[in-house]
Amino acid sequence: NPLEGWTPSVPQGDLLEAHSEEWRAMERVGLREVGACAFVLVAGGLGERLGYDGIKVSLPAESTTGTCYLELYIKTILAFERRSATTQLPLCLMLSKDTEAATRALLKEHNNFGMRA
Repeated sequence: NPLEGWTPSVPQGDLLEAHSEEWRAMERVGLREVGACAFVLVAGGLGERLGYDGIKVSLPAESTTGTCYLELYIKTILAFERRSATTQLPLCLMLSKDTEAATRALLKEHNNFGMRA
């Protein structure tokens, strides 16, 4: 057992007040470090169990705008790029035979939601 002797624990964290100086300092650290990150989205499932006839990444994530989950995910990455002055953060989509064609079509239809290919 590779985990033999390991005891799980809940890490202790800090409670930061939004927009305080400490919060802003931590945000600066995060924006510096995000440039070394890559994003992976496991997108191999259909929405059948959710009563949705399509790929899960096309499900609406916002009720007021109808923005789909994949668009919201990509727009978040693009916002990280803008705020961190990173030229391009990598995104890897893990697809299945069931979702590949529909995901590619969704991205093509919406010009990759603004993300460079």
